[in-house]
Amino acid sequence: EALGLTGTAGAVAITRISDRLVVARHRGVAWTFAEGAVPRTSAPGTYERATCALQQLRRLLPSAGAHFGQIVRAWFYLGGIVADEGGSQRYKEFNRARTDFYEHIRFLSGPVPGGGGRLTAANGRLPECSGRPFPASTGIGTSGRGICLGALAVAAGRSAVVAVPLENPRQTSAYQYSTRYSPQSPKFSRGMALGCGRDAILLVSGTASIVRSETRHVGDVAAQTHETLENIAALISEENLARHGLPGAGTTLDGLGLLRVYLKRPEDLAAVAAICRSRLGDVPTTYVAADVCRPDLLVEIEGIAFSRGEREWSALAPATSAGEDAALESEQGGGCGCGPYCPETCPEKWFCPHAVLRPPELQGHR
Repeated sequence: EALGLTGTAGAVAITRISDRLVVARHRGVAWTFAEGAVPRTSAPGTYERATCALQQLRRLLPSAGAHFGQIVRAWFYLGGIVADEGGSQRYKEFNRARTDFYEHIRFLSGPVPGGGGRLTAANGRLPECSGRPFPASTGIGTSGRGICLGALAVAAGRSAVVAVPLENPRQTSAYQYSTRYSPQSPKFSRGMALGCGRDAILLVSGTASIVRSETRHVGDVAAQTHETLENIAALISEENLARHGLPGAGTTLDGLGLLRVYLKRPEDLAAVAAICRSRLGDVPTTYVAADVCRPDLLVEIEGIAFSRGEREWSALAPATSAGEDAALESEQGGGCGCGPYCPETCPEKWFCPHAVLRPPELQGHR
């Protein structure tokens, strides 16, 4: 898949760097699509394998001139996502790895309104967004027990593209979930608004039948599908975009241009597809058999919506100095690329051939 955002027609240059890395360039904006990042360790634990896979994704991006902090959308495929593992759950162990890995990553440090990684609305920072921003994401099950990661990173001049993480007024922010759901909360935003000129693309994270933080309509796939669509409608609504300081950039379900629907039970396909057609019309939709991150969730939906705002998005982008850009590049791995380290429990920590793991004497070198 290749996605582009522009207010006018123009040539798109696509560069296939490898079977895991493709860059689409248009009017000074580079859209880097990375996929197939898998762990290169024999460690059996989800925490160790997820950490290694995240490091592989981090090492893949510089080949396209991108870095991990430019990721605006991520996909995490985890086999046996709700299965038990050593007194915990595989998804919970993944959340622990993601939290630790993200600890030193500054996402969207330049193109977020307000700068410095802060989320700012027209009348001040949103109260629930007091922490660092995170990419929009989907974490979904897959067959087997493996793990595979993919991401979209965007690089552009500060005035070309503005990125604003979105939260949902009907839902607790995932990164603020209580430890009841996971000792380390899932670190992602409910969506990501990307603006260029007056046009916007709204990336909708994997969304399910959750209101506040509670699963709704247990056992009823039809009701869960309707609730999920209500959550998406609230996320991309004009009211919510204005709440994020982006008046005029919202849309309705009619603005959706692409959907992917994950079904825990393949036999639910007909019922879910009928609901989607009745509410969304002929939006291009892919249906996938995949487990969802809670045992009581039966469906999850992600998508992309389009809208046009009332003002130029470039007016929201803060200026940064050359020194700040250089510091950010160094921090995100533009230099030596050592980066975060795999955990002490990984059996290859002393001899990993992929430069993922570092012995103690090198752990101060970043």
